[in-house]
Amino acid sequence: MKAKAGLLLVTLTVFMFSSCADLFQGNLFENFDGPPDASELIDKYVNADGTVSASNAGKFVDAVAEAAESPRFFKDLSNSDRTKLNGALADVYGNEAVGTSDRQTASVLAAEVVIRGTDAGETINLSLIHISEPTRPY
Repeated sequence: MKAKAGLLLVTLTVFMFSSCADLFQGNLFENFDGPPDASELIDKYVNADGTVSASNAGKFVDAVAEAAESPRFFKDLSNSDRTKLNGALADVYGNEAVGTSDRQTASVLAAEVVIRGTDAGETINLSLIHISEPTRPY
């Protein structure tokens, strides 16, 4: 009986750790620095005239999308960086040489940059809460 209990414990432990494989493969300290600065992304991918080459568009959109996953990215945006970022994203979603997926993502990111730069983001969140949970107090 003890052998079966031991075998069960080992099996459960193996399943527990194998399901957490992604957790153990990651770097727990990588996010302490926060997302990259918008000015870093602009300097890296955006040309001096504010355009993004079609060859860099996918990398630029992916980098902005990854940075946008962190709320700190939007909190740290200066008005100048916000304007440059919106211009570069507009160039990407307006460029027919760029793939459809990247253009769509750039469009969504541009909207998010605008919304999070104003009080509209908070208004939208409160509206969605009210619609989804009408009895919830603010």
